Amino acid sequence: MGALGSGILFAGVDVGAKSIQAVIVDDGEVVERSSLTTSADAEAGARLALEAALAPLGQPVESLRTVFATGAGRGDVSFAHKAVSDSRCAAAAAALYREVGTVIDVGAEGYRAYKLDARGKLFKSLANDKCASGTGIFLDEMAGALEVEVEDAATLGAAAVRREPIESLCVVFAESEVVSAVHRQVPKEEILAGVQDAIAEKVAALTRRIRPRPGLMIMGGGGLNAFLVRLLEEKLGERVQVPQHPETVGALGAALLARKQFRSTQKEK
Repeated sequence: MGALGSGILFAGVDVGAKSIQAVIVDDGEVVERSSLTTSADAEAGARLALEAALAPLGQPVESLRTVFATGAGRGDVSFAHKAVSDSRCAAAAAALYREVGTVIDVGAEGYRAYKLDARGKLFKSLANDKCASGTGIFLDEMAGALEVEVEDAATLGAAAVRREPIESLCVVFAESEVVSAVHRQVPKEEILAGVQDAIAEKVAALTRRIRPRPGLMIMGGGGLNAFLVRLLEEKLGERVQVPQHPETVGALGAALLARKQFRSTQKEK
């Protein structure tokens, strides 16, 4: 990254519950990315993420031709030229990867499944309810109850010889199960394996409901968890493609849509 093609820059910014992702593209390819922790002020956080991505290029935010915002806080980014849905961004980004028929989006506060048609257009989508189960926040809470860094959850879970069953995916009740398992001296690795297995089952169940097309791809922070990806593959019976930067796929899709709109307006002139 870092080499400019046409010099015309477009950006997508994905304002999520835990982090803000920014992706810069030119007329040829992705040139920079950034990721920052979400702040109370979504607009200020979005601008900081764009500034961080643009810093290696020596370019100000004002140099961006078009900016699209997506994610839960997309409506709070007033300087964005357009706010676009997560589903549209997923479909736009999926076109860059090989033979994607279904995109699974696992983020901090929610998870979704997007089914694409043969042309790569969004055909059907489903999202989880407002419960935190099956999300990054849920795993954060369970790791905290075990006094384990969430970054270590995947490695520890993968090392377990068995998976401790977690029956409830309500944060409150699941935490009680975790504490009970600790008191029974169940190894932390087995508890974490069970927690992530429960998350994977919840996400897989939602994905099955849309009757996914072959060619699974994961996006969102969940894609950084190799153990969760492996569990999804087990439950869905198919390999799950993991992009190089799964957490920035939403922002990438927004940037690609921004570039597409600019090209369309240029043709109309």
